[in-house]
Amino acid sequence: MAGYVNGLDVFIIGSFAVIVYISYKRGLLLSLFDFSSRCAALLLTNWLYPCVADAVSGNEALYGGLRRVIGNYIVLPPNSARGGLDAQARLIEKSGLPRFITEVLIKNNNPEVYGIFRASGLRDYISAAAADFVINVVSAGVVFILTSAALWAASRALGLASKIPVLKTFNRAGGVVLGVLLWILFNWAAMLAVFIIFPKNAADITALIDGSVLARLFYKNNLFMYMVLRRFI
Repeated sequence: MAGYVNGLDVFIIGSFAVIVYISYKRGLLLSLFDFSSRCAALLLTNWLYPCVADAVSGNEALYGGLRRVIGNYIVLPPNSARGGLDAQARLIEKSGLPRFITEVLIKNNNPEVYGIFRASGLRDYISAAAADFVINVVSAGVVFILTSAALWAASRALGLASKIPVLKTFNRAGGVVLGVLLWILFNWAAMLAVFIIFPKNAADITALIDGSVLARLFYKNNLFMYMVLRRFI
C-alpha cells in the first residue's frame, strides 16, 4: 500500500519537535547522558528480561489465566484444526493480532511448537503464543523502566557541568543531534507499546501504519520489536 501522511505521521513529527527542542535546551552533556543511559538500560534489559519473563511464564496460574483471557477474544471455526496449513494461515491472519506476530505464528505452526506450548489446537496455540509475547513485552518494559530510573538518578549530577562557559559552544548543537537519536528510540518503543495498550484494535493500528510514511518506516525497522521477538517462540 502506498504511504501517505496520516495521524500517526503527525504524531511522529510532533514528537520530533518536542524531543529535539528539549534536547536542545538541555544541551550536549545532559542529552549525551540521557542517550547513553537509555542505551545502557536497553543492553541491560536485553540481558535481564528473559530471566524475568521465564519466571512469570513459570507461574502456571498467571500464565494459564492470561492464555484463557486471550483465548476468549480469538474466535475460530469449529473445524479449524482440520484445515491444511494454508487454511490455518488464513485463520491466523484473521485472528486480530498484529501482523508481526501472525507472521511468526504462521512460520512456527507445527507439532513441535504445539508441544512446547502444550497447545491442544490452533486457538490454544495462538493464545499461548500471544500470552508469551505479552509477558515478554511487559517484562522488558518493567526491567527497562527500573534500569532507566537508576541511571537517571545519576544524571542529576551533570546539571552544573552543562553551564561551564567553555562547553556552551558545543552544548546546543550536540543536544540537537542526540535529540534525534532519542526521538528514534522513543518511536521504536511507541510502535511496540501501542499494540499492548490497545490489543483489540491491532488490525486497525496495523492498517493505519501501512497507510503512513514515517510510522511504516519505524514499524519495519524496529530494534525493540526484534529484541522481544528474539525470545518469542
